[in-house]
Amino acid sequence: MTVRLRLLALALPIAVAGILAAHAVGYRLAEPHASEREALLAASGHGYLAQAWLALLAVLALGLGIELVLGFVHGPLAARLPRSPFLLLAPGAYLLQEHGERLLAGAGVGSTLAEPAVLAGLALQLPFALATWLLAGLVLRVSETLVAASRASARPLADRFTRARRRPPTRSLDPERLLFLAGTGARAPPPLAPIP
Repeated sequence: MTVRLRLLALALPIAVAGILAAHAVGYRLAEPHASEREALLAASGHGYLAQAWLALLAVLALGLGIELVLGFVHGPLAARLPRSPFLLLAPGAYLLQEHGERLLAGAGVGSTLAEPAVLAGLALQLPFALATWLLAGLVLRVSETLVAASRASARPLADRFTRARRRPPTRSLDPERLLFLAGTGARAPPPLAPIP
């Protein structure tokens, strides 16, 4: 798996979380009363958001787990996250989300950009995108630290197995030394009789 795909698997769920968080805060700012906000969300096709957060957390946990395994096998990423995809993707993805929600709910999309909740959410996309970029960088550094620590703790164990497989070379005794050892000691075996 390439470095770019590994970064994407780790950063994309965090970027989507920022888009959803700005979305939720924008609706909360535009409609502070909970009952009216719930009616507005239901009318505009936002009934899925509670499940979206759970799915997003699961994807983030899965991406982090995959990155830890890949980092252990291939080494840590040691890469920096580019800021521009976070900042450029957020407003466009948010507007696509708002239009898609209204289309699925059967509501009209013509006046979507005139709604205060949509405008508030759109205004929050860049600050939230910057915050999620910082958060993704922190998650990346934490994963690199965990990978480095797990690789360091696994290295002594691997070294032990490697040392056990590599025995020190045995000394080969030259024939003169063998004759010397065989014939000089009191406890040495008797010299061999010549074969007739």
